Amino acid sequence: MASKLSTLLLLAAVLGAASASRAIEEPSGRQLLQAPTSADCDRSVKHCTACRYQFYRGTVTKAICTKCDTGYTVKASGRACYCAPGYYTTENTAVSGQTGFTCIPCDYNNVCPGAKITAESSTAFAACGANKITTTQFAKSDRECVVKPGFGWGTGDTSAACDAGFYNPGYNTRKCTKCPGDLTTLGTNSNSTQDCQAPIGSYYLRGKAVACARGTYKTFVGNQDCTSCPTGVTTVAGEVGKTASSDCTVLLPGYQFASAPTVGTTDATECAQDSYRVGEVSFDGSTAVTCTACGNNLTTLANVTKATSPDACLAPPGYGWAAGGTNGAGVATLCPLGSYNPGYNREPCVKCGNGTITTAAPGATSADQCYTPAGHGNKRDAVSGVLEGYECPLNTYGRPNNTFGLVDVECTKCLENTHTNQTASTRASQCLTNAGYGYDNGAVNQCAYGYYNPGDNQNPCTYCGDGFNTTNSANATSGELGSDAASDCKIDFGYHLFGSSASIEPCLRGFYKGFIGNGSCSQCPAGTSTTITMAAVAQTDCDTCRPGFGTGTADGKIALGSLSNSSCSLCASGTYSPGFTQGGANCTACPTTQNFTGTMVSRRGTFTPEDCFGQFITDPTNEQTFTAWDFIYHPPGTNLTYKSLYTSLSACQTNCGLDNSCQYMVFYKTGGADGDGINKCYWRTVGTDISAIQITGDGTAAWWDNPTENIVLFEIKEGAYVVYPKVLGETIGVTISLIGSPSTTNFKAMRTACDLDATCIGLTHDIGGVWRAFGGSLFEDTIGKIRVVGTAINSWIAEPTGTEENEGWSSVPLIG
Repeated sequence: MASKLSTLLLLAAVLGAASASRAIEEPSGRQLLQAPTSADCDRSVKHCTACRYQFYRGTVTKAICTKCDTGYTVKASGRACYCAPGYYTTENTAVSGQTGFTCIPCDYNNVCPGAKITAESSTAFAACGANKITTTQFAKSDRECVVKPGFGWGTGDTSAACDAGFYNPGYNTRKCTKCPGDLTTLGTNSNSTQDCQAPIGSYYLRGKAVACARGTYKTFVGNQDCTSCPTGVTTVAGEVGKTASSDCTVLLPGYQFASAPTVGTTDATECAQDSYRVGEVSFDGSTAVTCTACGNNLTTLANVTKATSPDACLAPPGYGWAAGGTNGAGVATLCPLGSYNPGYNREPCVKCGNGTITTAAPGATSADQCYTPAGHGNKRDAVSGVLEGYECPLNTYGRPNNTFGLVDVECTKCLENTHTNQTASTRASQCLTNAGYGYDNGAVNQCAYGYYNPGDNQNPCTYCGDGFNTTNSANATSGELGSDAASDCKIDFGYHLFGSSASIEPCLRGFYKGFIGNGSCSQCPAGTSTTITMAAVAQTDCDTCRPGFGTGTADGKIALGSLSNSSCSLCASGTYSPGFTQGGANCTACPTTQNFTGTMVSRRGTFTPEDCFGQFITDPTNEQTFTAWDFIYHPPGTNLTYKSLYTSLSACQTNCGLDNSCQYMVFYKTGGADGDGINKCYWRTVGTDISAIQITGDGTAAWWDNPTENIVLFEIKEGAYVVYPKVLGETIGVTISLIGSPSTTNFKAMRTACDLDATCIGLTHDIGGVWRAFGGSLFEDTIGKIRVVGTAINSWIAEPTGTEENEGWSSVPLIG
């Protein structure tokens, strides 16, 4: 028991020794010290956070502090922790390093230098000084002391508040700074440039103080604008920076005080329209200051007030200005006719121009009111440019209305050959034609032949009418242009009065009239006519033969210069002429027909080949006759003469054509009418030479209704007959009754009815008797043919003489 206790005590002693020295033996027998913990360091040196062991006198070791806790610093020996700079202690510092004392922050606005040598220095603590502060609670030196905002730096306790006009933001060691640009502050102790403001009498502009301009003032420090003086009021000229409303003591031009004002508060009123006030004037508020009226019809510009000079008093529109007047502003007078002034100026009225240029009334205000009167023109002076108006002279015209404005206006010349009856004409309709002239498609021309115009109108020339010309002579060989009266209208060349109606007609074909006047047309020489169909004007127009007439010259031409009755002669039997060949032509031989190639006959003066006939209907060898009237029965022995010598048809017909008395031939072939079987030739004869005798009567219808000769008419074509003599009481053919039973004492009626009746082949009449119609009879082997002689064809129609109005015999009305 005793041995176990001894062992335990021994172990305890050994552990305690080891704990105290942390000595460790190495295998070589040397001892090693183990590094202490922070707790070990704090046990050895209070507030030590890091230390090391160091042998001290043999085997004894001590802890040497290398780092103290925050707020502490290591003593030089390493055996204690004192207060670091910025910290201090209020405890008893006479204590050992193991016991220690507590260090606390120095706090704001104080300085704690700290201690490392003696423990007592850990109590060092001092304030920065008056108006000084620190920016930390751990200040180590007075160099960390700065002034408060609004104070300037000074040593010790001498830091003082910034004066007015200065500032300091503080937290520095600088003196106060003067405000820039003549700015100031409201008081002392300013800490920012924002406290710098414009002083009284000034305003703030871009960081500077600017003196209040004339007419304004400011009574306080601040960056607001200056205050304007009352309306129409200002401050003394040349002075700025005014600080009170009482400085507003000058009345501006153009303003007035109608009554005594209060300085600095009363607004002045503007001089009303048509008044003015000149210059600035100082006032003390004791009396009124008023404007001056323009007067004398003068005015200021419309709606313009505050006039400052008599020069603002102007002549109103329509008035002219002149110097004078009781107040020196001038006088305005209404512009007279012919002048104008736009007004609101100090100019006299301007004259529109010279001559007739004028205005509608006095008081014109514009050149646009100046006008050139209707019917007037103007001209501009080449040097001055001034217009001069004048009445449009005769034969010209102006505009129909007044032309306003100073513009060029010309008088327009009337058309050529027209005139006006007065000056100052206003339209083209006053331009009237001269006598003998008329309007024609926009122009005015001299009246042509056959036209007239008395003038003084705007009409075209009046047409006299067809067939008239113009001359102032009763008869004239030439017309006149430019006639001015209806009495100049005379019957023209180629025209004449017609009948009792006093109307006119052109000269018919074959007539001419070679003068102007009331005379008759002259007939062309007999047998001649005109190529033109009417209104021939000279004998030289008789340039052709009438129908049925020919020239009979070698070349067939008319010698126009020697026209005479023999220039054209009647076409002979067997010829014809259509006439109207310019220059004339010979008569043309009648053409033969298809069935007859022998002698062709016609009336003298025939003008168409249709009125040409063969001497017989067919040639002598042709037994055909084609027409009913060639088969005419004659009682045996009645004016039929047997021609025993002619035993053939050819001989019978040929010799009949050669015998002047043979009117008709009948040829009986064997087995003919007398039945004796012998060819026989018979001729109808009455002992008269039919080629020489032409039965015409006395040319009247009455004679032909009851002829005084015994007559037979053989029809050779509808409307065409040969007229031969017959024997009293002789019956030719078979009596027939005509359709319509025409009067047998009316030759024309009987002839017309025969033309319309196919069975009728002729008419007969005995002296003292009536007209009888007859037809033919057909007999086998009997051939009959009528012989045609030109002088016997329609002999009741007179041969043309070449002087008839209706040219051509077939166009002459039939007798009866």
